[in-house]
Amino acid sequence: SLVASWISQSQICKRANLASLQMEVFAALFNGIGLVGIATWIATEAITSLQSPSADIMSLPMLITASISLGINCINVVLLHDSSHYDLNLRGAFLHVMADLISSVGVILAALAVWLMHWLWADTVISLFVSILIFISAVPLVAQSLNLLRKNANHNFDNDLLSKFINERKI
Repeated sequence: SLVASWISQSQICKRANLASLQMEVFAALFNGIGLVGIATWIATEAITSLQSPSADIMSLPMLITASISLGINCINVVLLHDSSHYDLNLRGAFLHVMADLISSVGVILAALAVWLMHWLWADTVISLFVSILIFISAVPLVAQSLNLLRKNANHNFDNDLLSKFINERKI
């Protein structure tokens, strides 16, 4: 997402507004597909864990790591939130960071459940829940990106969207 933003804001892309928007759409699509892949991987690991549960989970290191991750992701969410409303690429990055933030909260809850109540299954259940949330947030991003790319391929690109993009960027 960062590389796509740099490229789309370069002098070449500023002169070619459509190329700039296309770069952002491709980055958002890539990010969305990555999120779907991550959600699928988390769900697969959780289902595997349900079939053969771990005998021991190191909850304290899990809690410390997730707490640090939560703090960093909160900062990133604040930094990306405003830009995510009009920039599809940054919306993808924002959703990715939100998925990380939700995962951090889930891991903290699971670590506390394992540590305080010895509920080893909590890690698996929360992992499944987090994977579903990530998947649900990523699918609309992928669909919107594909829709914009399809419109562009058919030369029916949404001129209103392009105008909004240009106005927001003050190009």
